[in-house]
Amino acid sequence: MIGRYWGEGYLPYVSLFDNKGPLLLFLNRWGYALTGTRSGVCLIEAVFLSATLLFAYRLLRKAFSKLVSVFLLFFVAIRFGTINYGGNGAEEYCMPFLMASFLFIATWNEKRKEGDNAVPLSYAFFWGLTFGVCWLTRVTNAIGLCVALLFIAGALIIRRDWRTLLRSTLLFMAGCVSIVIPFYLYFFATGTFPEMFYATILYNIDYVFHSPNDPLTLSRILHLCLYFRDTTIAVLVTVLYLIYHRNELRTTWLWLVVSLVTLLWLINGKGYAPYGLISMPLLPITFILLKRFPKDRQRQTVKAIANMLMVFLLLMISVSTYKIAFTGSEYGLRTANRPLEEMRKITAGLPMSYKQSFIAYNCPEDWYLYEHIRPYYPHFSLQDFSSFSPRLSAMILQTFQQGNAEWILVRGEAQIIRPVLKEHYHAVRRYDNLTLYRRN
Repeated sequence: MIGRYWGEGYLPYVSLFDNKGPLLLFLNRWGYALTGTRSGVCLIEAVFLSATLLFAYRLLRKAFSKLVSVFLLFFVAIRFGTINYGGNGAEEYCMPFLMASFLFIATWNEKRKEGDNAVPLSYAFFWGLTFGVCWLTRVTNAIGLCVALLFIAGALIIRRDWRTLLRSTLLFMAGCVSIVIPFYLYFFATGTFPEMFYATILYNIDYVFHSPNDPLTLSRILHLCLYFRDTTIAVLVTVLYLIYHRNELRTTWLWLVVSLVTLLWLINGKGYAPYGLISMPLLPITFILLKRFPKDRQRQTVKAIANMLMVFLLLMISVSTYKIAFTGSEYGLRTANRPLEEMRKITAGLPMSYKQSFIAYNCPEDWYLYEHIRPYYPHFSLQDFSSFSPRLSAMILQTFQQGNAEWILVRGEAQIIRPVLKEHYHAVRRYDNLTLYRRN
């Protein structure tokens, strides 16, 4: 929605506020420019997914035949769908870059084992470009990449290859600024840089450290390990590979540390499924490690365990796909979107002019797209959700205090704007947990 209205002249973070990175919003703006509808965004998603699968295929071809690679690529694709079932997420647009980056990391690692420790110039530049893409969407998307690059930097330091280290660092920085600087210059030129930087960087830091989270009990940790099962299995497979494949310790440590740190981040996060997309490149890596397990008889038990983990992973991917397509909450959301149906019922019969002075509070934001409504206030989302942030809470309250929206639709309790509702509005309709207020 922000991308759509950006194309109509309403600047992000000022006219419409959210914490998503500007690259995501720009791609949405481009999608609407292509077709005038959300179908343009879908076309862009298709291009990004195709590129992701292309790089995943090239990664799989390092260990498998064409036929087997295509077979495994099918599971990569449907796993992408089960994690990214909502679509158009910040992680989704990082995926081609992350998958290609991991392909280059794996290629560098293979050459290193042959004695070639050099980092190609194009690799370093592309890794920087990928970090810039993550910075402009959600910077934590680059966690796995950063861990792998620290490993590479450590290998260069151990070999005292300062020239390669310096050159790679400079090219990494060049790749990063090549995409970040144009966006930042745009927001400087439009006078909206402070709002953009707060929304995409400072607010997200506040979110990571201060937003409420369920306590990490043993049962919750185990639940999250199962929830992000492909990352968990990557950790388990690399541990087994480390124990029983001693002649490739550096390779195994690389993927073990990357997968373990990624899993720890996912466990410590909010448990949102799309966050798991950042570990998608580990799926082809896991398949490759399973392929390369020792084949001697003394270690057949270990290989059998590893193969069981692979079968379990493919089975769980298949089950998740079935649930997404035919059962479960996501299927229900596609076939009968109850929150939106309730919002339509409570606003039924209002004069069409209500859309000119309307804001929803704690309600699904896609309502605006479906009903062709531009939010009357910039703070149309992240409302009571942002109660952990004193700064944003004050901004939201000030917006509603100074504004004069005629209609406010509230779902549940409106904690932040309760004083405004009490002083300036009265309830005219109630339906289930929705209340429609009109200005006095």
